[in-house]
Amino acid sequence: MMGLMDKKHFLRASAAIVFVLDFAAQARAQNLLTNATFNTDVSAWVVGLSATSLWQPLDAGASPTSGSALVTNSSTEASRGTGIYQCRAATAGQSYDFGIKARIPSGQANTGLAAGIVAWFSSPTCAPGGLISSDSTPGITVFDRWQGASATNVKAPAGTVAGYFECQVGKVGAGGTFRAYCDDVFFAPAGSLRATLTVAVAASIHGANNTFFHSDAWILNRSFTDTNVVTAVYRCFGGVGCGAAKTINLAPRESKLIADIIATLFGVPESGGAIELSWDTFNGAITAQTRLFTPSSPPSFGFGVPAEPSSAATARAVFLGVAGTPALTGGFRTNAGAYNPNAVPVTVTLTLYDGTTGAQIGSPFTRVWGPFEAAQVSNVTASLGAGSVTTTNAVLVATSSGGAVFFYGATVDNLSGDSFLLTRSTDEAPVP
Repeated sequence: MMGLMDKKHFLRASAAIVFVLDFAAQARAQNLLTNATFNTDVSAWVVGLSATSLWQPLDAGASPTSGSALVTNSSTEASRGTGIYQCRAATAGQSYDFGIKARIPSGQANTGLAAGIVAWFSSPTCAPGGLISSDSTPGITVFDRWQGASATNVKAPAGTVAGYFECQVGKVGAGGTFRAYCDDVFFAPAGSLRATLTVAVAASIHGANNTFFHSDAWILNRSFTDTNVVTAVYRCFGGVGCGAAKTINLAPRESKLIADIIATLFGVPESGGAIELSWDTFNGAITAQTRLFTPSSPPSFGFGVPAEPSSAATARAVFLGVAGTPALTGGFRTNAGAYNPNAVPVTVTLTLYDGTTGAQIGSPFTRVWGPFEAAQVSNVTASLGAGSVTTTNAVLVATSSGGAVFFYGATVDNLSGDSFLLTRSTDEAPVP
């Protein structure tokens, strides 16, 4: 079949560069394309008219075990484009994300660009007579370095049954050749390549005994080549969201420190809750860490709270070292809570046990967490009816029904304000 680029529409691709991509392994399962990272060859790809394709060990991520496709456009006409392509089933009305990463060698006699195109067809085999319309990424024109371009939330038009994805190389001048390397391509349902990290608890709030807790956050873009755009959403106690979602732009390998993130980024002082950090994985991976501490009681005390992947949510967890004292004039108190990342309500139950005897302490606490709700139970020994108990060796079992959640627990020294995060461990369900 003649490649779509032979229809001269590669010039629709703008020379502007948008979000670069660094295809994460966790997202590749959603990619509709086969051999999208060209690990060992260019199999599964069809070569368009006036094009050649050759596997090369030059990899966009500098992997020694992967490579790329070197695509050469040798069309004899000016303003022609061609490349390598695949035809995949698509659904009318559904939105898709697609993109490429390309590297254009310098020193070529011709000028041109590289881009990704998806053409929508009424034919399941992408037969030329079934072409409905097409969409493209911006064009890539930089030399001697990998650059990416993507298009997101592109809706397949009415009548679509297939999408034709092409990694295309466009040549401006007549005759001669123009070459570009192509790697890490993707064509997937919109949002399926998006990932989220969750900070179960963060705060900028005054607590018991005049402690003031606040959270600093660090966010790192792990890519060496690609810019990343992170969307931060704050799910405060008592509501599904506090303030508008915020955008954090990260240059390659940039780490940003956001001090007192709840007050400074979200503008919601005297509140606590959970933070969700989401990004498109074709832009690379991110790592995030927070510190929840009491800066107003020098020396400052606190603990680290990691940003965890969705897979870390659980329906049952156990916490050791739960401590409680009848009065706040000494000893300890323990706070516990959860964030429900689901679009449906879940029922959370907290139950305390004596660590030595295994006997239940107080009464179980049960509450419904709404969709995307964060909530905390402060001073759990008192809140669960064991306020007269003094302990540093209680066990808290936390369960949820209706969906997995992010549980957390922290013990606080009533005198100093020093606190530490209780490790959330998996737990076995009781034998029936």
